[in-house]
This record gives sequence, structure tokens and C-alpha cells, in this order.
Amino acid sequence: MDYTIKIYFLILLMVPCCTLTFVCPILEFEKISLFEKTNGELKLIKPVEYAYLIITIVIAAINVFACLCCCYFKYGALDLKNVFSTITWLILPATYTYITAKEMGDIPFSCPSDYPYTSTIIKDACQIRSANLVCMWLYFINLILLILVACSIRSKGTNHSHKSSEASEAS
Repeated sequence: MDYTIKIYFLILLMVPCCTLTFVCPILEFEKISLFEKTNGELKLIKPVEYAYLIITIVIAAINVFACLCCCYFKYGALDLKNVFSTITWLILPATYTYITAKEMGDIPFSCPSDYPYTSTIIKDACQIRSANLVCMWLYFINLILLILVACSIRSKGTNHSHKSSEASEAS
């Protein structure tokens, strides 16, 4: 794939990645709020939910910091923060999904409109939970694609600059 096309693809992937960085904690906050309004009908695993909320907020803060400071710092100085963010998002979706799989009881994941919900709060909680999981997994998939494209560009850039330095040394 051409280097320029990879750059465009990277930029294209960054838009949903940045959007989902902020959407995920907002949906999680809403989920916690709605689950607490059900008076125990829906079981919230508070340590897991609050840990997920904190992690998503920290990752959003790291990403904002990285974007704002990339002009002032060398890329290598931000590598540790990017590694933490990436590793966390590679582990988080599977763990979170596994732990929270039964929290809606018998209500289907798709939250069908013909399901006999006991209240509109339960239906809203179901929809927010589904949206939260979908966005989390979309972020995960987007991050994998972003990493692959970024690594491809980085290796191409390294090879290109290595060839340039060899050419200048030869002359």
C-alpha cells in the first residue's frame, strides 16, 4: 500500500478512535446512573463498573495529553503512555464483557421493544449497556487497525529515513 494512502487511512481511523475515547466513559457513567435507579432490579458490579469508568477517563486524559503535547515533546517521550493505553484497551473489552455478561438477567442484548420490561428505566439501562459494549468493542477493533497501520507507517518511515541517511553517506 502506498505511504500516502496509509497516512490517509491512519487519519481516517483516528476520527472514530478519538470520538470513542470520549463516548465510552460517557456511556459508562450513564449506565451506572441508570442501573442505580433500578433499585437493585439490575445488579451493578460496582468495583468493575467504577474501575472501567476510571480507566476510560484516564485513557481519555492520556490521549488528550498526548495530542496536545505531541508538538512539544518527542514521540518517544509519549511511548510509555501510549503503551499503557493500548495494552489496557487490548485487555479491557474481553475482561469487562466476561464479568458483566449476566448483569441484565434474561433480557436479550438487543433490547427488543416487545420485551416485557418492568419499567422504562430498565429498557433505557439495557439500551445504554448495549451501546456501551458495542462502542467498547468498536474502539477495540479500531485500535487494532490503528496500531497495524501506524506500525506499517512507522516501519516505512524508519526504512525511508535509513535509506536517506545511507544515500547521503554514500555521496
